[in-house]
Amino acid sequence: MNKPNGNTFITDEFDKFKLIDSNRNDWELRAKNIAKSVKKVNYIPAPIIVNEKYEIIDGQARFTYCKQTKTPITYLVIKGLTVDDCVAMNASTTRWVISDYIESYAQRGWNDYVILNEFIKAAKSKGYGYKESVWTLTLSEGSNSDDKIKNGEFVLKSGAVKRAEEIMVYWDKFKDIPTNRKKDFYKALGYCYLLECVDNERLVRKVHQFPRRYLTISSATDAIDVFEDVYNDRNRGDYVYIETEFFKYLDSTSASNGASTAIINKRAKR
Repeated sequence: MNKPNGNTFITDEFDKFKLIDSNRNDWELRAKNIAKSVKKVNYIPAPIIVNEKYEIIDGQARFTYCKQTKTPITYLVIKGLTVDDCVAMNASTTRWVISDYIESYAQRGWNDYVILNEFIKAAKSKGYGYKESVWTLTLSEGSNSDDKIKNGEFVLKSGAVKRAEEIMVYWDKFKDIPTNRKKDFYKALGYCYLLECVDNERLVRKVHQFPRRYLTISSATDAIDVFEDVYNDRNRGDYVYIETEFFKYLDSTSASNGASTAIINKRAKR
């Protein structure tokens, strides 16, 4: 039965509502968290937002909780809303985490997001997180990449997946090396893998000869400095300036790669 409540309505007729598949798919877990909040602080779920078809645009977890507990649901009808509006609303809040956006766009069939989603899951099975996955695909990180993903602007460049897979295979050779900054350590290795001046197999050997040198690194740039030092240990040929070539690489890509800026700024302070 529907009862008006100002601009909202209250009902226990749960079957009239529809869940949108491309919205977040972790409703069960979030519903459990809501249940804990209700029990702990007597939290009352806020109204859900639906369109004229009773498709839930915002509040799928709240709806799931109310349906499971048979708690009457408060809802607000706004005609014309779509899942695009759902994504747009959450882009300006912190309610969605980045994986929610990726999953949403992927389920809607956006090819770059489908590839990104599958790549992240495959990388996770190998022990690599979201940030490492996105970095290998874009060679960028932080808010610049996250904003593009949230806003539906994520685009994979030609050859990005092949390069990312190669970098992760290379990373696997260093999993036994202890480090205090895993993300910076692997990022530095990824850059070294891309530099023409670096013999990748030599770097593998030299890093393993000095396995304790990476316990006090402060950044990716610092890690590259250590790599240069160990790489040139007992080098019979010309000294290889890995850090210099690294910054040259950043300079050549900084115009199109927002992630390089932070590292370039660190160089200016050195």
